[in-house]
Amino acid sequence: MVDEKKDCEPLKREEIEKLYGCAWTTEELMNEFEVQEFYSPYVFVIRKSDRKRGCLTFQRSPRFYYSFKPE
Repeated sequence: MVDEKKDCEPLKREEIEKLYGCAWTTEELMNEFEVQEFYSPYVFVIRKSDRKRGCLTFQRSPRFYYSFKPE
């Protein structure tokens, strides 16, 4: 039997970073990206450092953004 609650638990920052390399809080996201659009569980952004468009995945709570994929 699958424990559905356990499968749906949000990841901790350390777990996200282990799986995807980087994780951003909302404040960190705003420092590094310009947010264009939300389409849950994705956010479409422009990376400020090089103006590269892409998307990130996010979890709701605790809110972390991760897995940047450039266009």
